[in-house]
Amino acid sequence: MGKIETLEDLLESPWYPRDSAKLEAAKSAIAKLMPKKLGKGSKRIPKQVVADAEWLNRVLLEERWRKKKGVDAIVAAGLLYFLTGRDGIPDRTQVIGYLDDSMVIDLVIRSIQLGVAR
Repeated sequence: MGKIETLEDLLESPWYPRDSAKLEAAKSAIAKLMPKKLGKGSKRIPKQVVADAEWLNRVLLEERWRKKKGVDAIVAAGLLYFLTGRDGIPDRTQVIGYLDDSMVIDLVIRSIQLGVAR
C-alpha cells in the first residue's frame, strides 16, 4: 500500500469510504478490529497511539461529529489504516512499525481540529 503523508493521500486511499454504504461497512469493521488490535497486541503499540485511536473511535461513534461534513469518513479511513496493518511500514517491524500509523492518526486529528476551528 502507498504511503499516507497528507490528507489528500488519505482521501485517495483505499481506506477512505466513498459512500454511505462503505462508511457503514467501515464502521462495522472498525468495531470488530478495535478490540483485537488494542487487546493483547497493544503492548507493542505506543501508549499515545492507543489513546489517540481510542479517542478517534469515540469521535466516530458520537452523534455531534456526524454533523460535521466528512469527519466520520476521514476518521474511519485513519482508523482502518491503523487497524488493518496493511500499511507503509509493517506493524511487526520492531521500533518503527507503528511510526506510520502514528503519523496517520495525528494527521486525522489535526484535520479534525482545523475543520472544527474554521
